[in-house]
Amino acid sequence: MDMSPWDFAVIISKLMIYIGVSGAIGGIFMCCFAAEDKCYRQSVGKYCFASIFVGFLGVISNFFSQVGAFSDNGVTGMYDEFYLSMLWQSNAGEALVYRCVGFLLASYLVGKILWSTARSKLDLGLYLLSIGCLAISFSLIGHSAELTLFNQFFISIHVLLIAWWLGSLWPLWRGCSLLPLSVIKQTMEKFGVYASYSVLLLIACGALVGYQLVGSVTALFFSVYGQIFLIKLSAVALLIGLAAVHKLQLVPALRKNSNGAMQLQRSIKYEMYIATAVLTATTWLTTMVGPSHS
Repeated sequence: MDMSPWDFAVIISKLMIYIGVSGAIGGIFMCCFAAEDKCYRQSVGKYCFASIFVGFLGVISNFFSQVGAFSDNGVTGMYDEFYLSMLWQSNAGEALVYRCVGFLLASYLVGKILWSTARSKLDLGLYLLSIGCLAISFSLIGHSAELTLFNQFFISIHVLLIAWWLGSLWPLWRGCSLLPLSVIKQTMEKFGVYASYSVLLLIACGALVGYQLVGSVTALFFSVYGQIFLIKLSAVALLIGLAAVHKLQLVPALRKNSNGAMQLQRSIKYEMYIATAVLTATTWLTTMVGPSHS
């Protein structure tokens, strides 16, 4: 499969968007855990800001990379008025607006979290609105745009759950070195409760959407799209396995083992490596390979 410089630019910018969405959803969620610890709150807040900034840059560069790919006229093609206007009036332009609004709302929330531990219903409303904007953006473009509204809803839920989970990993990893053992255990147990329900919904949505996109068991094993989809599923299965080890073994051992926090932190680090593989596979699937190419 030949890759043009524009294809490479689109892949990198999409990966940046996924990083931003993960930080905006999972990072802000984790800011509410152990919020009274100022050092932890500030550390996670900076992580959120950095992720959102990367995501915002990804949104802008992704749009102009698509313009450049359409014009096929070198770097100056990114500013071609005809293709700029065409893409701005398409779903790509609409998705850009939703993502920028989602990231701006998330940035405001992070700033407020850094300044105060107080939470309000307005904050929750803005957080949900930010998530909603980001979710809608994924239903407007890519393979999901070709699906029914019913399936678009489930693919949005699937993407958001993955973003929430993966975006929570760095704050959990960081908490292992900043928080007292008792708070680490409490935080991990609380997160484990949310994760237990989220994983079930994640699997259900992923199975439904995966079947709609791949189309058949044969295509799952013998098409390029299906094979990369299987790699992604395998990575997600590893994530679920590590999460189970955390919940059943490493977290309960925190009070008994003085090195428990270090072991948990090391395991979460491996989980972040696998998460990177999931994001990379997702980016490749949505850019270079499609169900129609199978």
